[in-house]
Amino acid sequence: MIRTPYGKQILIDGGGTLSFRKKGEEWKDRKDPYEVGKKLLVPLLKKRGVHHIDLLILSHEDADHSGGLQAVAKQIPISNFLFNGTYKPNKGIKELFETAEQLHIPLLAATATAPVRIDPLTTLQIIYPSEKKSSQVRIEEDQNERSIVCILDMDGTRWLFTGDMESGAERSLLNNDLTLTANNKQRPVDVLKVAHHGSKTSTTQEWLDYWKPRIAVISVGAMNSYGHPSPSVVDRLEQNKIQLFRTDLLGEIQMEVHNHQLYSRTKLE
Repeated sequence: MIRTPYGKQILIDGGGTLSFRKKGEEWKDRKDPYEVGKKLLVPLLKKRGVHHIDLLILSHEDADHSGGLQAVAKQIPISNFLFNGTYKPNKGIKELFETAEQLHIPLLAATATAPVRIDPLTTLQIIYPSEKKSSQVRIEEDQNERSIVCILDMDGTRWLFTGDMESGAERSLLNNDLTLTANNKQRPVDVLKVAHHGSKTSTTQEWLDYWKPRIAVISVGAMNSYGHPSPSVVDRLEQNKIQLFRTDLLGEIQMEVHNHQLYSRTKLE
């Protein structure tokens, strides 16, 4: 959740509850199952004073990033909804897009752009995917490599958000000069949102060499079944002397900008 110096509010992704039920095991589901958007995300946003979202960015359509957004869309007004320009056929995404249409929330397909002014001290630039806009939405089951990647420049600080991009997308982006301006190449980022919950499939040394982040944040569930974050990624970040924040160890991570400086605090509940 991003709140800009002039009060614009941007939400990137909304978590989600993964189901490992096999076909025919629906009887095991609870009548009122835990739903992260309804039970956690919406109450937390309202607690933080978020009653309107200027821009919702869904980095990609996997359930652990999109699932919580249905409750958000129903309970918090949204001005614009940016998605990756593809469609992953499943019940949750169908319901989310239908809700956006019913509420007349503009659905915008992302593509690489020049920096867009959000407020006098904030710009947002989409740097991936880099294909030209199409009038048709392509069906895409594998969503990680279609993740929206964006740079936020805010009051003298720089943030890189990566969704679940993998090493192939990292290489493609670094090799495509059309999506990276000379300004990007000259300026490192202050904060890197580490891709794919710290999976070993992302955050290569080449990626770190290019962006030279000072701080890295890994959004990852405690005791998750995937073993994220990968020890090799954590070691790589430490070897590059990048300060690391992990939600599995620290809980909620907040960062504030004052006079071009970053200040952080964490809250484990």
